Amino acid sequence: VGLDTKYRKGRSYFGGRNGTTEYTYKGYTVYDVFASYQFSDNLSAQLRVDNVTDELYSKSQTSEDSTTGADTTSYQPGRNFKLGVNYRF
Repeated sequence: VGLDTKYRKGRSYFGGRNGTTEYTYKGYTVYDVFASYQFSDNLSAQLRVDNVTDELYSKSQTSEDSTTGADTTSYQPGRNFKLGVNYRF
C-alpha cells in the first residue's frame, strides 16, 4: 500500500507575439494511491488509483493558439483506475 503526491506551485509569465500577454499556470496537488497483493509465489495483483481527488491540472504552461487566441492547454487525465495481474510460469 502506498501514496504518491505531486505538488506544483502556481506561477505566471508574459509571452505571446509581443511579450505582453500574461499567462497563468495554476498550481496543483495530485494524490495517487496504490496497493498490491501476493496471492502465491506465482500470482500477484496490483490496483492503482491516479488523481484520487479528480484535480484538473496541466503539467505544462497554459498556452494559446497564436492565430485564434484559443486556449490550447493540454490537461492531464482525471481520476483513473488501473488493475494489473501478474502470473509467473
